[in-house]
Amino acid sequence: MRSADGDAVPDPRPLLNRDFLLLWQGQLVSLVGSQAFSLALLYWAMEATGSASVLGVVSAAAVLPGLLLTPLGGAVADRCSRRRILVSCDAASGLSSLALAGSFLLLAPGSPVLTAAVVGAALLDRALLAFFIPALGAALPELVPPRRLAAANSLTQLSHQAASVAGRAVAGALYAWVGAPALFLLDGLTFLYAAGSEALVRFPSGAPAPSAAPLGSSRSVASDLSAAAAFLRSRPALFDLLLVVALTGALAQPVFVLLPFYVTQCLGQGPRWYGFLLAAHAAGAVAGLSAAALPGAAVRGGRSATVALALGSGCVGALALVRHPWSALVLVAGVGGTSAAFNVALQSLFQLETPSELRGRVMALLQTAAMGAAAVGAVLGGIGGDLTGKNVPLVYAVCGGLSTLAAVWLWGRPAGRQVPGFRREAVTDPGGAAPEGPDGERLSGR
Repeated sequence: MRSADGDAVPDPRPLLNRDFLLLWQGQLVSLVGSQAFSLALLYWAMEATGSASVLGVVSAAAVLPGLLLTPLGGAVADRCSRRRILVSCDAASGLSSLALAGSFLLLAPGSPVLTAAVVGAALLDRALLAFFIPALGAALPELVPPRRLAAANSLTQLSHQAASVAGRAVAGALYAWVGAPALFLLDGLTFLYAAGSEALVRFPSGAPAPSAAPLGSSRSVASDLSAAAAFLRSRPALFDLLLVVALTGALAQPVFVLLPFYVTQCLGQGPRWYGFLLAAHAAGAVAGLSAAALPGAAVRGGRSATVALALGSGCVGALALVRHPWSALVLVAGVGGTSAAFNVALQSLFQLETPSELRGRVMALLQTAAMGAAAVGAVLGGIGGDLTGKNVPLVYAVCGGLSTLAAVWLWGRPAGRQVPGFRREAVTDPGGAAPEGPDGERLSGR
């Protein structure tokens, strides 16, 4: 926002404004329901079928729709009303869960039709999420001041962490008490609540609108995605960051794939400490997200992302040398905290640097790159563990070293030099122009 003489003026809307709070609290409620849905889904499948194949199919349903449909979801987010996408996706998820709960009253337990209904509900839920996430990422910068976007992203991710902890704990107790159908009913009601809350969100009248081109127009989805890819290629800073997201996302997965072997072979502990390390990672992520949400926190751009990446890489490399459980606990918490800081800085940067009419597609490409890299990294981590004879320290040292080299490379690139910290008055222009760096250059790196 700029005055008539071109000087930047502060955005009058606070972070915790009415519209952001409507969106945020609706998501918090629906995330609790999602955790109940996931737990009930897998545990019911195990009890009803006793088949590992069914569990595998249900688990795959959580990955494949996102990889296949998220780019399409980004194109839709740039063509249609983002509020309408958010409301429609949550309403459809709610109705699907309610229908699934009702099917338990009509179909015999363990019947093939009921199993197909459960798997179908899981597939539909993840397919809708592929449209919801790009729309949410594209809409958020229109609801909060640019200087507080990192805090808004932090609060959104923090609610996810809190809902994961609370939702899983409550869902486990409720499953033993009331069973899967009641949890599916609960999930449906939470999503309908979220849809109603999102329907009340008002976008600023001056906010850039998505393209009005209908989905059936001659401009294909492929050309839409090509335009987003061309935009990223024309912004060296963002393109460098996208490459780093893919590389470091793949390098992070072996840490978790091999963590059970690390606990038993390197720490000499059992399942209890495996759980402690997972909890430490989550606690570190909560701490990192909480710090980014503090009123004094600011978007520091590529410099913050680079520092967080270097610190996290150091923690992974140090795990290769540590044999004491409590030291490993601190390092894993550090991995969680730095990963959270890295993700918040990256997401905020991409949101601020991308014009509104392209933001849905760009956020979708970022999400797809992260998901694809995580899947590849998980597979390579398992293969690497087997090829090295379960030499976990070696794999951890390689992953930490390569991630450190990526941080050093990024530091010398436009993303590390020109995107460090926005000027105090820098905000995105209504036309989507990029903020200016301390030296007055556009942060696009052109």
